[in-house]
Amino acid sequence: MSTVTFLVLSLILLYATDAHNLKKGKKKVVTTVGVAGGDFEYTYKNCVYNGEDDSCGWGGNLQLNEHRQKVEGCPALNPKPVNFCPTGKQTTKRQSPIVIDEPFSTGTQTLTINYPTLLLKGLEIDVGASVTLFIPCNTVKQTLTIARGTNKVTYQLRQIHFHTPGEHIIKKKRATVYPFVLHFVHEATTPLKSGFEKLAVLEVNFVSGAKDNPLLSKFSKLATGKGHKEITESTESINLRELIKDAKNDIPSFYNYYGSLTSPPCAEVVDWYVLDIDFPSISEAQIKYLKSLCGENNRPIQNNSPAPKVFKK
Repeated sequence: MSTVTFLVLSLILLYATDAHNLKKGKKKVVTTVGVAGGDFEYTYKNCVYNGEDDSCGWGGNLQLNEHRQKVEGCPALNPKPVNFCPTGKQTTKRQSPIVIDEPFSTGTQTLTINYPTLLLKGLEIDVGASVTLFIPCNTVKQTLTIARGTNKVTYQLRQIHFHTPGEHIIKKKRATVYPFVLHFVHEATTPLKSGFEKLAVLEVNFVSGAKDNPLLSKFSKLATGKGHKEITESTESINLRELIKDAKNDIPSFYNYYGSLTSPPCAEVVDWYVLDIDFPSISEAQIKYLKSLCGENNRPIQNNSPAPKVFKK
């Protein structure tokens, strides 16, 4: 039997097993077949994801993305894995997060956001490894346009999720992690040009404050227990631009580099934009509540060799 035939048959068997388990009400176990680089495992603070043990809940998120692709007609959020979260055995060059430090590359690029007001009703929320707010494909478009010289690509916001503590470290401003971070995950909706990635993630770091953040209060109020649900009751709306204080249309200051997702499958397909803005604040009570749902869910700093080039605007 050829290798290709074996892989095809293995995938068919995997699909049939998943379908049977879902009919029986069993949780799907995400596994890999024939992935370059061999077995994978992502372990952090007693949370393991290796295709058999899914104590993190990451597999549920991947399954949810497959559901959105098949049922809603949306493209899958997570790209097909280029690799999985390294165990330390692999040589990596583009894993995230990193320490952002000089020297910086120079050049010209602009980030333009178009975030109209969103009604919460009709959006979807998932509480698992993080609290994730999904923006369905048929709702009001939230877009990010990246322009480099004459090349331009537009991305659509697909979801927002948090990590606590934060992930990237901006050495020039604060040689420590921030207490909380939001990731705005966008997917390309126009043809990719050379030098652009499939996903563009805006990272907004938060500092500790005395008062609750009003927008995050709306966000966290919906997170009432583990699992996935559509928001059907709320009459409230949000405008995500409130979190990017310095931006009118173009984001004035940011760090950019090519990296990876910071949760499985850690695929190296991300254009990272760590915003260098007047950071919004979050109260200790809000952090405590969100941490009670998901625990500490940040990925540690990755040591890439060589270190990735960082562009600074």
